[in-house]
Amino acid sequence: MFDLEYLLPRPLRVLTVLQHRRMSRGLSQEDLAAELGVSRQTISSIENRRTVPSVHLALAIAIALGGTVEELFPAGELSPSAANATRARPGRT
Repeated sequence: MFDLEYLLPRPLRVLTVLQHRRMSRGLSQEDLAAELGVSRQTISSIENRRTVPSVHLALAIAIALGGTVEELFPAGELSPSAANATRARPGRT
């Protein structure tokens, strides 16, 4: 299969597992960020795969959303080479 997601208009982009889980629980990015002690921008960056969360933050997100790290961050999304992303840590913005 070919990944043709880049051809879709931005609003039709497939949601990440993290975004879907957060939305299905009725949480905004602000709500989740406040619960975790990070900024809304950090949550946005993680959801849009611009930032790779630290292991500690990934675990905190999984606990907050009632899932596992493996469910919320499928294989490859937490690898060091994932889009040359920066690392987000709890308590930092």
